[in-house]
Amino acid sequence: KIYKVEKFVEKPDIKKAKAYLKSKNYLWNAGIFVWKVNSIHKAIKRHLPKLYSGLQRIEKAQGRPKYKNQLAKEYSRFENISIDYGIMEKARNIYTVVGDFLLADIGTWANLSSGSYPKDADGNIIQGLSKGIDTYDSIIFSQEQHLIATLGLRDLIVVHTPDATLVCKKDKAQDIKKLTQILEKDKHLKKYL
Repeated sequence: KIYKVEKFVEKPDIKKAKAYLKSKNYLWNAGIFVWKVNSIHKAIKRHLPKLYSGLQRIEKAQGRPKYKNQLAKEYSRFENISIDYGIMEKARNIYTVVGDFLLADIGTWANLSSGSYPKDADGNIIQGLSKGIDTYDSIIFSQEQHLIATLGLRDLIVVHTPDATLVCKKDKAQDIKKLTQILEKDKHLKKYL
């Protein structure tokens, strides 16, 4: 069955959340959204007009020599707001389908260990090109055929992208946001986010 959503509430306070659960008349949002491109464009234009204008400028720059610069310039101006707060809480044309399936909320690099990715014999989750000796229970992600070679690691996260490399202990993964905030404030390092 498809139901018309009366109201979308992102992260209700604890009192409200308990009341929702107790009443059994509410559905929990799994964060899976489906829409037509023109529908989400209209919603962004209506509820987040500055974002919409920036997206329009990015689209006009596509295929031109200064596209990357325009993209970085516009992106740096975007308001830091999720689709849930920016659109879903304001929209009135939302419908939902009840689902009964296993859902893993990844959220952080460390949460990948919850079973979303297969582990090798040493408990490592590896994506990309990697070779290790005495490397255990780690998460290693590499892009663009960049080799990550490891020796004597345990419980680490190593992520290599074309612009940057992250190395951290798995139990510190929740602090990556703090590191990101520090990088955002540094005009020389912000471009690596």
